[in-house]
Amino acid sequence: LMPEMSLSELLSMEKEATGLYLSGHPVSKYDGYIIGIIAKKGVVTISTSQTIKKGNLLISGNLNFYNENKEPNYICPDGIILGKTVVYEKIIVKKEVKETIYNNKKNEYFNLIIGKHVKNISNNNNVNVGYARINRIFGIGSLFSLNKITEYLIEEITVNYSEDEAIRYAKSKIIYDFNLTKLNEQECIESIDFVSINECEDVYEVSFMVKYIRNFCEFKKKV
Repeated sequence: LMPEMSLSELLSMEKEATGLYLSGHPVSKYDGYIIGIIAKKGVVTISTSQTIKKGNLLISGNLNFYNENKEPNYICPDGIILGKTVVYEKIIVKKEVKETIYNNKKNEYFNLIIGKHVKNISNNNNVNVGYARINRIFGIGSLFSLNKITEYLIEEITVNYSEDEAIRYAKSKIIYDFNLTKLNEQECIESIDFVSINECEDVYEVSFMVKYIRNFCEFKKKV
């Protein structure tokens, strides 16, 4: 392997060699341990079973990166670098939250539509309607129809979290957030280990140690 250098040192060398600024390089987003490499474009600067730090260069756009006797030959680098990392996650959970739920109640009424005019045959003054289902009983094209309306009602409730509930919620949020940012099918959560919970006035602070397999590549633009 090449001697480990900081990203700024590598960019400085490339600038001096070519006088050009590239759009950027894939660098490591995490501290961790490399387990898989899929280089699409460019030259990989690390190897599997190697421990790296956040910010280390992963793939160089210089095709002559390992050949100091040749002029730099640049392309736009790209690839997937899979690694294992351990992240300390702190999740803030409110002790009391407002939630809107369906309350298993519904309201049914009929309306009559003649052309563009709508006439409600019975009461439909509910304001807490989640959604409504319209069932056409009979009609003549768009000229006339008699419809049965079923409204499914909602209400706002207050949920008070206990410590155990806060821990379960915090764990589910870690999984949810991971799935939102997952870019490769090989990325996964290996374990979520509870560390501590701290009760404050209005919130719980819940901490975990999370072991991930993640794509370490983060595109770092030149500045």
